[in-house]
Amino acid sequence: MIDYIKGCLTDRSSISRILSNEKFEFVVKLCEGTGEISSFPKTARYGEWKIIVHSPTLALIQGSLHKYFTKGRNHNDFTFSDLFKSITSFCNQFEISPHDIKIQNIEFGVNVCPDIPATEILRHALAYKNKREIKPFDSEKGYFIEFEFDDYYFKLYDKGKQYNTSANILRIELKATRSRFVSKCNVHYLVDLLKPSTLAKLGSLLVQHARQIVWDDPVIDEDSLNLPDRKIYSRLKNPKAWESVRNNKSSRDRYQEKRFKDIVSKYGNYQLATTINNLVSDKWQQLLSDCEYAQLEQELFLDSLENKLQIFTSNVYSEKQQIDRIAI
Repeated sequence: MIDYIKGCLTDRSSISRILSNEKFEFVVKLCEGTGEISSFPKTARYGEWKIIVHSPTLALIQGSLHKYFTKGRNHNDFTFSDLFKSITSFCNQFEISPHDIKIQNIEFGVNVCPDIPATEILRHALAYKNKREIKPFDSEKGYFIEFEFDDYYFKLYDKGKQYNTSANILRIELKATRSRFVSKCNVHYLVDLLKPSTLAKLGSLLVQHARQIVWDDPVIDEDSLNLPDRKIYSRLKNPKAWESVRNNKSSRDRYQEKRFKDIVSKYGNYQLATTINNLVSDKWQQLLSDCEYAQLEQELFLDSLENKLQIFTSNVYSEKQQIDRIAI
């Protein structure tokens, strides 16, 4: 479900708590020439998390909610309940509210177990939105392909190969590199990831993008096709042909692209378009299936956290008043 996030924090009291938190060992820059120590930025690592404090009113926190919960792995399932527990632990450890962390980048996707080997599936992904992968897939050494756009990346992984296991796991993932890509799903702050309605929209977005992958099929015999279909298939099985019309597509191009997909569906065995779409949709629904239980816990958590932060802020303010009185 949700994996990597990068969040921006501008609340002064929250940043102050992070800087005074003994769990975090911050590193600052030292000027070799003058020996001067820079006040900012301050950088710390805590498990899966990296914290960069640029000023008393600006900090960036980045890491994987999935890996944080599973202690370094993300090739297993990560349900709504798991996500809730991960965010709960994260906010308690950092002593910050999920209402204060503005999402800048986010990765979300699913791990599915198709009947066809994941590496074989990656080999037959021709294009996505009339674009080729960033670099050609190496089935011997590589374990993923990705497509780059202005606001996001679309990625496919062989997770079994990445983690050197015998499991056949395919991951389909979107990585938003600009917050506007997921704002239409009502993702603005970390707390939004605790809302099943928001996650349902992210799931729909993932399915929508998965449908735009163009698949080939290894069993298609070109010689058995009629001449018009053979010409279309022969040309469009080359990813370069899809990319060549990306920005200038005629009605003839659209017809041929549709006909290519029909040929693959009719004469192929893998049926990857239907198979992958169904796997992605079904898996997302499965990961959301325990949301009712987690929602009951969510309200208690948010109330408890807000009370805890108010008490902490009140204590800090009281201590400051005492110090001020002593100074007077």
